[in-house]
Amino acid sequence: MSCVSTGVRQVKQGSGTRHQILLALAPPMVALGMQWALWFWLKPLVFVLFYPAVFVSSWIGGWRGGLAGTALSVMLVWYFFEPPQLSFVIEEPRMLLGLGVFSGVGLLFAVLHEKLRAANEELVAAHESIQRSEARMSNIVSSAMDAIISVDSDQIIVLFNTAAESMFRCSAAEALNQPLDRFIPQRFREAHKKHVKGFGQTSHTSRSMRSLGTLSGVRANGDEFPIEASISHAEVAGQKTYTVILRDITERKEAEEALRASEEEFRASFYSAAVGKAQVDPHTGRYLRVNAKLCEITGYSEEELLRKTFVELTHPEDQANDKVAHERLTRGDVSGISLEKRYVGKDGRIVWVNVSTSLIRDEGGHPLRTLAVIQDITARREAEEALRESEARFTKVFRSNPGAICITTMQDGRFIEVNEHYCQLFDLTREELIGQTSVKLALWDDPATRTMLMKRLQAHELVRDYETRFRRKNGGLIDAVISMELIDFSDEQEPVVVSMFADITERKQAKAKISRLNAELEQRVIERTAQLEAVNVELSSSRAELQSLFESLPGLYLVLTPGFTIVAASDAYLKATLATREGILGRGLFEVLPDNPDDPAADGVSNLRASLERVLHNATADTMAIQKYDVRRPDGTFEEHYWSPVNSPLLDADGRVRHIIHRVEEVTEYVRYKQRPAQDDAALNARLQQMEAEVFQSSQKMQAANKLLEAANKELESFSYSVSHDLRAPLRAMDGFSRAVLEDYGPQLPEEGRRYLQIIRSNTQKMGELIDDLLTFSRLSRAPLNKQKIDPRMLVQSALDELGSQREGRQIDLRIESLPECEGDPTLLKQVWVNLLSNALKYSRKRETAVIEIGCRTEDGINAYFVRDNGAGFDMRYAHKLFGVFQRLHRAEDYEGTGVGLAIVQRVIHRHGGRVWAESVMDQGATFHFTLEEEPPS
Repeated sequence: MSCVSTGVRQVKQGSGTRHQILLALAPPMVALGMQWALWFWLKPLVFVLFYPAVFVSSWIGGWRGGLAGTALSVMLVWYFFEPPQLSFVIEEPRMLLGLGVFSGVGLLFAVLHEKLRAANEELVAAHESIQRSEARMSNIVSSAMDAIISVDSDQIIVLFNTAAESMFRCSAAEALNQPLDRFIPQRFREAHKKHVKGFGQTSHTSRSMRSLGTLSGVRANGDEFPIEASISHAEVAGQKTYTVILRDITERKEAEEALRASEEEFRASFYSAAVGKAQVDPHTGRYLRVNAKLCEITGYSEEELLRKTFVELTHPEDQANDKVAHERLTRGDVSGISLEKRYVGKDGRIVWVNVSTSLIRDEGGHPLRTLAVIQDITARREAEEALRESEARFTKVFRSNPGAICITTMQDGRFIEVNEHYCQLFDLTREELIGQTSVKLALWDDPATRTMLMKRLQAHELVRDYETRFRRKNGGLIDAVISMELIDFSDEQEPVVVSMFADITERKQAKAKISRLNAELEQRVIERTAQLEAVNVELSSSRAELQSLFESLPGLYLVLTPGFTIVAASDAYLKATLATREGILGRGLFEVLPDNPDDPAADGVSNLRASLERVLHNATADTMAIQKYDVRRPDGTFEEHYWSPVNSPLLDADGRVRHIIHRVEEVTEYVRYKQRPAQDDAALNARLQQMEAEVFQSSQKMQAANKLLEAANKELESFSYSVSHDLRAPLRAMDGFSRAVLEDYGPQLPEEGRRYLQIIRSNTQKMGELIDDLLTFSRLSRAPLNKQKIDPRMLVQSALDELGSQREGRQIDLRIESLPECEGDPTLLKQVWVNLLSNALKYSRKRETAVIEIGCRTEDGINAYFVRDNGAGFDMRYAHKLFGVFQRLHRAEDYEGTGVGLAIVQRVIHRHGGRVWAESVMDQGATFHFTLEEEPPS
């Protein structure tokens, strides 16, 4: 019977499927009509109404109906709504991608609905099986109750009805007068004793029926079978009678076993399913049963889920839709619902799921339980979102790319997509380009070039930075660099070519102009270089002439710094003081001219110092009275001398004392004559008067010479400063334009042209460094001294930090000894340390391990700081050139530099009243010493 009904149902389903497939084609046609009517508002959402249509087709016709609806929808969208409309022409590659995604979604709808329908049918079949089993059990029980056996007090059968005959396969004649034990084993006696215990002896009394539970019966052939027994007791005329009513429960036991097996099978299918499954109370929404997959999807344990409702798991934004769908299902509006929504897992993470829900009802049509099949679709949704984001990024990058880009077909060069910059480059609109070809629009100046490039692409060769010429819409020519790449989709789609263009029209026009400017620039550099060399020669000549003029003056002159250090001396002064120029330059005045230690009354040093201090304080000349100041001979003895000193200030532009001109007249002979007793010697008196006149005239000449020297110095400084500033502007222009040419047009220039520009830049920068050093040297003479207490170690560390780039990547043994405090200008002294340490690092560069020592030695109470290295050293024969401006003892190819650094060091040290000198051995390093005060502290 079951097989027949199953066959009939299958036949009906097969017949219904053909009708359902035809019916499933209706939703796409309805979507076509609605979208065609609303197309003005729905552009460009070509699939917006067809997704619901495919969903409905899948619901109506299962996977066959969904597949038919998807295929029909693809054809309708392709023909009616994808550009060009009313055509099956493929215009854009992304159109195929959209159709492919739509087809995949439709197929997914069909498969999911088919699985949902199969699951529903399985549940209905299981429910029907259970109902049939219950009905069969009811029939068996009712028929089994007809078996009645009566026995006497000795349990001898006195009644054996027809039902009992059928049950035990024994006739009544064979059963009567037989003990009941023949049909019911000994266990019946035990049950019987319990039942009759306590029964009264009153005659004509019957007892109610009592159940003896489940017993085992034995048929005539010896087979045992399960029975349910009930017994009643009665007494008639003192005769006890027992009536046993028996029910054969064999079929019921078998049905119960089958039901248990079915339940176990259902539970196994339910709990081991690869998708999440749940049974839900349709009234409260609380979970009744969940499987492990649902626990895995939500992150909750089975116990936690059974305490929740399905709404609690749903994302708040989806709960309203979830409730509406459940109400429709409960009302019977639909037989099943498939819904995509979000679950909120235990850890708060969002999980996208597809929930297919069906409702199981009882025989009265009342909701019994809801069965939900939950599939985790998070990965699919993330993939779809990533695809949408990728498409959006591609569109944004493509359209916003600063270069001109187009995508064309490989076969005929038809434009598929262009960006705004491409349209601007060719002065065409996107509508004029899409669907046309570059050949038809005559964009290639030489069409053969395109043919050649296409052949290279077909041979899987990349086209990079190919320079060619194109034409704009108005016929104007464009010089451009084009890069092309062939993209093969490895399927039936036609390969496309992605082309990028860079307009180099202005660059090529500028290239010729740059070449002309380079030639002009090179000529200007040559001219400026010649001018600078001439200026340097003139400057050196002027300095030499000024120095020679000063040294050859007939008067006795010294030039002192504000710290009383000797920086210049006339030949006449050296002769009068029995000194040499090398012996006194750079040394302190009072170190060179001390008081006679053998003369307790000697006060030359104190008087001269007081006069010089007045000059520094008042910035005016100070004339001293005739002063006894003995001169030290080369053998160390002192010779008596008398002098008439005048100390005059040499002021800078700010009115501060820059130098002091110490001019003296030797009046030893005059004083000695004056000290003789008065005589009436007319010749002697005349000689004295003549000497006084000569002293006065010499003083006048000296003052004039001082003014001349001061004017010459100012003129020389002004000349140096003006020349340096005038040359900086054209040098900056040459360097800037050369750099601009290299940066903007370097790749288009030949290698030789780039090398020439690098040479120009290198020499321009070198000339700029020379000018900067010259300005620095010039400023040192005018900058005021800001003396204060200084920790030299801090200056050394600051200088080393500033020279960090010269120390990188080198192995340097740096030794810094104790450096006592000093007094001086921190800014200027830091420059001294920077220059000396820079030289030490530079000239020890070729050593595997550079050794640089920084320390201080104290002699006669004077601190002499030093910097020692193990570098190249120098020949001491040329030591006198070390501190000259632009003087170098090494080739520029071996060691870079301008030759001004040590000159700056000497000027700073002289301004501080100290001196600087160097010691060296060739290829064994050099040591530079300097002091700041030549007199030991009192």
